[in-house]
Amino acid sequence: MQYLVALVFTVGPIQVARHTSQYRDWARVKEVLKDFTYDRTARRTYIAASIRLGDYNDVMHSIERTPVDRLDKFDILAYSFAAYRLDLPDALTFLKEAHQLFPEMDDFFDFLYLGLYLRKKEFKKAKTVALRAAQRGTNIDRTTVFIFAASRVKASPDDVIYILKLLLPSLNHQDSAYAYLLMARGYELLGNSSLSRAYYKRVLTRFADTKYAVEAIDRVKGMSSQKAKALFLNRRYRKALKYAPKGSAIRLKIYYKLGRYRDFMRYFKPTISDLRVKLYAARIYEYRGEYRKALRYFFEAMESSEPDVRTAATFEVSNLIIRLRDIKSYARFGSKIVGRTPFHAFRLGIVAYSLGKKKDAIKFFEEAAEGDDRDVKVASLFWLYKLTKNSWFKTQLRKLAPFSYYSLKAGVRFNQRFISLGKWLRDSRNNGYKTDATVRGQAFALLGFYQWSIDEAQAGSNIDRYRIASFASSLCEHWIAMATASLAVDSAKTNLPKELLELAYPMLFSHEIRKYARRYGVDVALVFGLVREESRFLHKVVSPAGAVGLTQVLPKTARKIWKEAIGKGSKYKKDKLYDPSINIKLGVHYLKKLIDEFHSEIFALAGYNAGPPRVYRWFKYMGNSRDEDLFVEMIPYNETRNYVRRVFRSKEIYRKLLRK
Repeated sequence: MQYLVALVFTVGPIQVARHTSQYRDWARVKEVLKDFTYDRTARRTYIAASIRLGDYNDVMHSIERTPVDRLDKFDILAYSFAAYRLDLPDALTFLKEAHQLFPEMDDFFDFLYLGLYLRKKEFKKAKTVALRAAQRGTNIDRTTVFIFAASRVKASPDDVIYILKLLLPSLNHQDSAYAYLLMARGYELLGNSSLSRAYYKRVLTRFADTKYAVEAIDRVKGMSSQKAKALFLNRRYRKALKYAPKGSAIRLKIYYKLGRYRDFMRYFKPTISDLRVKLYAARIYEYRGEYRKALRYFFEAMESSEPDVRTAATFEVSNLIIRLRDIKSYARFGSKIVGRTPFHAFRLGIVAYSLGKKKDAIKFFEEAAEGDDRDVKVASLFWLYKLTKNSWFKTQLRKLAPFSYYSLKAGVRFNQRFISLGKWLRDSRNNGYKTDATVRGQAFALLGFYQWSIDEAQAGSNIDRYRIASFASSLCEHWIAMATASLAVDSAKTNLPKELLELAYPMLFSHEIRKYARRYGVDVALVFGLVREESRFLHKVVSPAGAVGLTQVLPKTARKIWKEAIGKGSKYKKDKLYDPSINIKLGVHYLKKLIDEFHSEIFALAGYNAGPPRVYRWFKYMGNSRDEDLFVEMIPYNETRNYVRRVFRSKEIYRKLLRK
């Protein structure tokens, strides 16, 4: 604590709080700022930290001891929200006062009013609020109506059904499924079994891909295939087997997902009409080394009406042709696609390039670049520049997506000189921006509604995104700032100010990252990029695969390299992986080993994500070529392919920021 006090008086409380907040240690942030709440920024950060900890009394006390002339509308909002959370008798009065200061937040205050009325059992007023929300139909209104419906469906199913029907036109697919399920429950409670069954069936048939369909299964008689489909789409494969008819397409899909390939092949018939099943069969044949059969079924799957099946089959065919160096299949691949999409033309270009047919590749990439798919267009322009060295394509990349992986890989030099923030704000203002989105996003950031804050940034313009990100950063909410500022960077087609890029690409844990990057001789920008994309600088995050911490090191990998990275005198303990310093040291040590092994950052990143053995296997698919660009396009795992692109892009942006 003495160390913190000394730092506060040396560099200032805000800077110390910012450093402390990277650990998401809100209690320590409060400790640093408790004596400085007369400053507006310090007070807001103190309030935000208190809200995250649930210390609503501290929120109210910090505002009460501040002179009235120093308070602003965000203080009033936080005070009313704290009163609401504490369920004080005057909470409704405080909320109404704050509502007058935030007229653009009607839906949010209705959300709070509803909670208050339900707590007080004032159900008529709650119904009025729910009706108002249903007629407005924003994202927050949908949440409001569903809270009302879930809490009142047993007591007043008629009211719930009526309000949900009003809301239905504004609902997305997922929310519609929940609304129909609630209405089915309502009719069941009213004793109307025929309507109740009809609504449960609707959930099961129209919304089989939602979790609500699983709940409807026990309420519907028969329909075994549909039940199996709903369970399959919700990844409950073992339970789905109970309902799937023998020899059916859905049963084959379940076998594939469970890894029961022998059972799959035992019941698979070439005459089956489901093209997703044929895609799975092709993958099994490829795994077995029966490449001709695999190609046959991949080509059939390319004719699917389902976009994801068609795209996957096209990708698999192109990779297999490259692997086999099969000129006949390449000719068939080109003629097979009737009315091909830009993505199909792009994959044809990749195949032609790998087979040494440069003219064909240029022709296909030009075709792909003329399409409407922005991502495919950017990728095609990169490949055209790579093949022709025509600077016109590079110029188009700079205009279309200056911050994309492909633009940076082509050597597009973005931001030779950073545009000044003032000029960028003036230019953005001339293009129009939504003040409501700014205010709402900032308010949600203060109160800890992360997703709603990001939603407002998504709906707003780039100037709204910058202002929300800047406000969130001032609260030490680096993660909201990163997400909202990244939206502006991703959509940018012009020069950007340094301040915006620093919000989207913060340098948290800078001391540890610089220290170990320099010790191991790894590019500091690369390590920043890796940590940003792996964990978003969340030092306690654990992935579904069990990877831990800032660099997302797997425990088994950490155990292997522990002694050489940390030292023979230190004993491996999984809990130590949450320590930022140890985690970064392990991650950088492992990354350095991969760079030394593959002599390439791109290959090393692929190995970091998917494992070195897979990288060597992919080299064989390419005929042991070491073309980095072709390698990235041929990575069979979407996750790894996108990961390599994201980290490389982040590295280039960090490199520019570090230079400045």
